[in-house]
Amino acid sequence: MRVPNGDIIAFDVNKNETNPPVVYLSHDDGEGHGYILGSDFDTYFEQLLLVGACGSEDWQMMPFCPDAHSGIVSDCDNAKNYRRIIDLQI
Repeated sequence: MRVPNGDIIAFDVNKNETNPPVVYLSHDDGEGHGYILGSDFDTYFEQLLLVGACGSEDWQMMPFCPDAHSGIVSDCDNAKNYRRIIDLQI
């Protein structure tokens, strides 16, 4: 998936060809380059929705990724705070 800033969200088929993890690839070696966003597509998509569909750029997802290998985590404090903020704006 192309990201508006020129980056890409992709499947890492080198890790698993049948059910690959979702990774963030930065065109300019940004902070989120190489981060695993989900252990597979279903996990990535579910966690992305559970954090309120925060956006596709690395700076939008990084607060919900405790480290480069854990993926998006919907029950972290940042996710809880974000959901609280967007609920107030609806």
